Amino acid sequence: MTQNDSLSSTFYFLCNRARFHAYEHFFIETGLEVRAFETVEDIIRECIMEPPAAVLIDIQTGIRLGSPSLLPLDNMQVLWPILRCNVTKDGFAVAVNVNPPRRDSLSNAICAIARNDHQWMNPAFGRRHIRINTECRVRLRDKKSTIWYRGNCINISVGGFFAITYNPPNSGERIEVEILDLLDIPILSEAVAIWSRSWESGVKLPGAGIKFDPDKTDPALRYALAEKKYVSRYVDSFKQDIG
Repeated sequence: MTQNDSLSSTFYFLCNRARFHAYEHFFIETGLEVRAFETVEDIIRECIMEPPAAVLIDIQTGIRLGSPSLLPLDNMQVLWPILRCNVTKDGFAVAVNVNPPRRDSLSNAICAIARNDHQWMNPAFGRRHIRINTECRVRLRDKKSTIWYRGNCINISVGGFFAITYNPPNSGERIEVEILDLLDIPILSEAVAIWSRSWESGVKLPGAGIKFDPDKTDPALRYALAEKKYVSRYVDSFKQDIG
């Protein structure tokens, strides 16, 4: 996913229910959809299924949960921003972005992000989908062919994956994909190869970067990747990093 692709206009907000009322009228004024969650696991699950315009984190809620608990949110390696928010004693709501460093009123910040203002976007990353580390088999074929080629992937998102295969499709080629092992039945999708490399082209694994067509992908993929075991695996990977 490139920075020119359209982003969502929905915001996910990590906030204790008792504190949400302090923000509510700011959100109503903007007319934007803000969905509140009280746990990191719940907000990660939604981010996997449908990437937001941004994740908002109430500072007081974050302090209560503790910095280690927020690592899965702060390190998603995605384009869209993760903002810290607070309502001051005088009733002014502020939003702070770490990367890139920016600060503004909460209303101004989320309205700018909803307009796809890339001054708020993370310059280090160009994708918007969270990758889930899981090994599964795949099959790929040209839409005009009946021949399937086998492959594997080691991580996948609702946006796409890297197919490891000795028979990679050509860059720009429209293909059909079957994803095995995530469910008891194959998950089907139409897709495009956005880049490709052969075994002869270098020391890296041969294969292709596959981008799903969101309008022609089985919705089961979203729900499969958002299963509790994958969300827990994603969250627990950060606990191991600090362990």
